[in-house]
Amino acid sequence: MNARTGESVAFGTTVVAAILLFTAFVALFRRDLGDPVVAAATFAEAGAAVWLIGRLIRHLSRRPQMDWRQR
Repeated sequence: MNARTGESVAFGTTVVAAILLFTAFVALFRRDLGDPVVAAATFAEAGAAVWLIGRLIRHLSRRPQMDWRQR
């Protein structure tokens, strides 16, 4: 996989993770998102989780991978 494809996959994974985490936190709290404290906590936790997932993906994509011709 080349660098551009790897970045696209990482970005897509991050977007999907953000959507899923946001949905999970809303379902978990089942409170009114109009409450500023609940909304801030939800977005902060989702943002932190997406950041960590992105860092993990970038770390794993930097590892050298064996080419299929080397097997």
